[in-house]
Order: sequence, then C-alpha cells, then structure tokens
Amino acid sequence: MEATDSKSVFGAFKLDRFDGTNFTRWKDKLFFLLTELGVAYLLLHDLPPIPAPTDKDTDEIRATRKKWEEDEVRCRGYILNALTDRLYDLFRSIKSPQEIWNALENKYTSEKQATGSKSVFGAFKLDRFDGTNFTRWKDKLFFLLTELGVAYLLLHDLPLIPAPTDKDTDEIRATRKKWEEDEVRCRGYILNALTDRLYDLFRSIKSPQEIWNALENKYTSEKQGTDRFLSMKFFEFRMIDNKSIMDQVDELLVLVSRLKDLKIEVSDPLQVATVIAKLPTTWNGYRKKLLHTSEDFTIDQLIKHIRIEEETRIRENKFAYESGSKVNNLESKKTKYSGKKRKFAETSPETFANKKKTKTCYFCGKKGHYKNECRFFKRLKVEGNVGQKTVSVFERPPSPDIVAMIADLKIGMITECNMATSEKSADWWYDSGASVHVCNERNLFKNYELATKEEKVLMGNHDTAIVLGKGTIEMQFTSGKKMILTNVLHVPDDKDTLVMECLN
Repeated sequence: MEATDSKSVFGAFKLDRFDGTNFTRWKDKLFFLLTELGVAYLLLHDLPPIPAPTDKDTDEIRATRKKWEEDEVRCRGYILNALTDRLYDLFRSIKSPQEIWNALENKYTSEKQATGSKSVFGAFKLDRFDGTNFTRWKDKLFFLLTELGVAYLLLHDLPLIPAPTDKDTDEIRATRKKWEEDEVRCRGYILNALTDRLYDLFRSIKSPQEIWNALENKYTSEKQGTDRFLSMKFFEFRMIDNKSIMDQVDELLVLVSRLKDLKIEVSDPLQVATVIAKLPTTWNGYRKKLLHTSEDFTIDQLIKHIRIEEETRIRENKFAYESGSKVNNLESKKTKYSGKKRKFAETSPETFANKKKTKTCYFCGKKGHYKNECRFFKRLKVEGNVGQKTVSVFERPPSPDIVAMIADLKIGMITECNMATSEKSADWWYDSGASVHVCNERNLFKNYELATKEEKVLMGNHDTAIVLGKGTIEMQFTSGKKMILTNVLHVPDDKDTLVMECLN
C-alpha cells in the first residue's frame, strides 16, 4: 500500500500512543489499521514461515519474500510508533513484529484498554531532536521517512545516479527528477525534525545522506560514552516508595534492553531475581513471600503479580484514608481567629477559690490544688526525684485509667492523670476530643515515614516528647475484622498508644 494510502487511513482513524492502559481497545484499533494497511497477517499465530532462499526460487517466490520483508519492517514500525517513548525503549530491541505483539499481549492482556490517534506525522508525532535519546529519535524518523518513500536516500550502498547526457531516455530523466525531488523532501524532513539550535548547525549541508551521517557520527559516539555506565546504573538501581512500582520496573527493563544492545545478555531468571531484590523496603513482606514460593516465575509472570499487588495496595490505602477520617470522630472544632481580643470578666477571690476546688492536680491527680501547690511534688523536688518517670507512691493498676488529649495544634498536649510510670502499655485508648492518633511502638506501623521537620508533643507534666514519624497502623479485632488508622504519630516517649478506646 502506498504512503498516501497509509496517511488517509491514519487520518480517518486516529490512534493515541499506548501508555500501558486500556490495552484491549488500543490493540483492536491498531489491528484494524494494520489490516487496512495489509500487514496484519504477520501477527497471526499460525503464520507459516517463509522458506529460506535457494537458487531454485522462482520469481514469484522471490517477490513474495521481498514483500514479506518489507511488510515486516512496516508492521514493526507501526507498532513501535504507536507506543509512548517509555514503552518504545522497552520493546525496540525486539526485531520481529509478531514477537513485539505477543510481548505486549503477555504484559497487558489482564488490563482493560483505550485509545484514539493521528496520521504518519499526526498520529505518530515526532518530537524534535535536541541532542538526547538519539537512537530512539533516529529509529522513529527512519520509519517515517520509509513510509514517505524517501528513506532509500540514506542507505550507505546507494548507487549514484549518472550525470545527465543527451542520450538519456525519458525513463532516466523521470528517475533523475524523482531523485532530486526526494532529496529535497528527505533533507527538509530531517532538518525540520531538529531543534532550532541543531537546525542552524546542519542546514549548510545540502545532501540528506551527509546530514544523516553527521548526526550518527556526532551522537553515536556520545552514546557509546554514556553506555559505559549502563552496567553501573543497572546494579545501583533502587526502587522508591513515592513512585509507581510498575513504572520503576519498566525503567529497569529499559536498562536491560539497552544492555542487550551492547551485547550484554541478562537472562530471564536474573531479571526476575533483580526485580525482586530491588523492591522498596515497604515491600519486604511481599519479597519474602516471593522468595519462599516454590514456583518459578518468568519476568512477564512476575510483572503481572507485581501489578496486581500494587493495584491492591492502592485500593487498600484509599479505603484506609476514607475510613481513617471516620475513625477520628472529631468532636472539637477549630476556632477561627476573628481579630478581636477576648474580654475577660474580673474574677473575685471567692470565685477563684470555688473554681480551684474543681481543678485537678496534674501530678497527684487529687482535686482542690494545682501542681505547684502539690505537697508530693514539693517533697520529690526537694529529694531531687523530679523528672524521673517512676514514682513509688503511685502504682499502675492492671487497667490504667489514662486520658490522652491531643490538641489540634502544631504542638499536641497529652494529659496523664492519677499515676506516673515507666511501663509502656499495648492497650489502645479513645478520647472523643482528640484529633491525632499516637503510638509508642515502631513495629506496629504497616507504612512509616520519618518526620521531615521537628515536631513535639507537650505532656501533662510539661515535659515534651519528640515525634519521630508518622504512618499507617492496621488493627486486628478478635471478631476477625480489621481497622486501619492513618496519620498515626510515632512518639516513643509516650507510655500509651492513644486516641482509641480500649478494644476487646
């Protein structure tokens, strides 16, 4: 089919580049377009192999073989150019269009898909070359020039067209005219696929083949210099939590593909082991599960398992976020500052004394006096025991009566009544006026982030406790149900896990 026919096909049926989502819809649309272009037969599973060339081949067999080879180039180019740059780099090392198609099906069949598109230059929009990713840009541009019927001018073994003479036939003149027109078009396409800086650099060269060779000489050597560090990049590659795991797996496989271009083969079992080893620390449980299984995974099977696990975690975190806001049961509301100063009524000594009788001492827990008036506090202050976390006068009962209040401020406040002890409790306590969860055990966190700035919690005895981090905690009830708490503060110096009432 001619290049103009392919333009009309892609103009009528626009196809967006496949980015890893909505595979089924994209596959169906692309297969239809390839069928219209007459190259979809190369993707059939029962396609008979074309026989190897022999001296006894007829002209018909030679023509069939030539058409097959040309269709393979076109079909592979259409499939690769219908992918985003990230997926293009991932699959470009595969030479057979059928192998690319099968690899895409194996990788993305489990997903639902979607798409839409452009025309040789519309559907497959080529970004201007700025000096980076030369191999990808060169492959894409060469395919587009092939579709436009001018790529033959870039071949190294291209025969020279003879100089014009008076004996030239009409056929030779027509060939020479088409050659000259194609040279102008090919040169224009190459120069217009460059950024303005590179356009000015190469516009003085008149031959498209010389421009192409100059670009290859300049940027292939630079690429060879950077390729020396590919092995180091591969071994030092690390996955992080704040980025999609599947995107990072694809980045790792792109490195494998680039190593393959350098004739460095990374076997399938080694790829599987590498992906498992480089999972982030929050995936340690899943990594142990994979390491202890007796099943042998291929890299495609492992990617499917990881995709399912990541989607499950995203759904769980979304559910935890939605349910966590309900668990907080915020009854206290933030008060807005109106800009006006509050007026306090004058208090008589009698009113102050009556008010004092209802107050509770933060130190001993008795009513009728404040901490600075407490005789126990004064006695211990004289003895030099203030600041110790254990007071012999008070002993913790089996079920401690602790009330935790955390104000909705940057500095929280925790009030502990009726005791002082150094023991840590594993019970959870609930206060309807609290707006923040607090936990003293690091190993209870399912997901954990270190604090990026200094935060402190103000205790009832005026001591402060440092907040080391925050995260998500999963609670298991005896009924078998689970509850997930989000944004839980990690305060090791606190003796109790706070905010929830005691769960039996």
